[in-house]
Amino acid sequence: MLEAILLAASLVQGSEVCLKAPRSLACETYQRQVQQQQQAEEAKLKKELEAQKELLKAFQNKRLVFKVRIRDAAVGNALQNSIFSPGDADREEWFRLTVDNGNSVSILHSTNIMNKFWGNRTWYDHPTSAIRACKASLFEVDKTSCIISESDKIILPEGSTVYGYSFDVRYEEGGVVSVKSLQLSKDRQPDEIINLTVR
Repeated sequence: MLEAILLAASLVQGSEVCLKAPRSLACETYQRQVQQQQQAEEAKLKKELEAQKELLKAFQNKRLVFKVRIRDAAVGNALQNSIFSPGDADREEWFRLTVDNGNSVSILHSTNIMNKFWGNRTWYDHPTSAIRACKASLFEVDKTSCIISESDKIILPEGSTVYGYSFDVRYEEGGVVSVKSLQLSKDRQPDEIINLTVR
């Protein structure tokens, strides 16, 4: 971080030197620094594009399934494990992302609830009614680049992957419409990979 700040400060000073003395040694040094920085940025961008191309190539004719546990919700009260208290004893929330051919994404919200009396667990699926996918990086989401689908499936632009987007998922559970956000980290591996047959 300190290195980047010092480099930025030296570039500002260099640009001021070039304005005053365009043919000086300091100006030539500044121009070399700028050129090296541009080359480094271009090399980094090229490397990222190559990695994305390899990833897209690996995704072709494949179905990737990501099972993402969003949260465990202990609902009820202090006596929630008692069969006489209202609410569930244990409740897990999950998203299941299915990605076909790298850019066709379908999302399903599910809950896994434990029955207090018998102790068995039951899955409940909640259909997705809309998905908004926006380009994302770190903490920033580019709202101008959003794609909206009024179904459980959304098609990402050609050449992009599920890792470059943040998803807002709208679903209905128990008569209530909810929206939750989801973004996969770049190192998140799929839980299942299924080969698709090409016809």
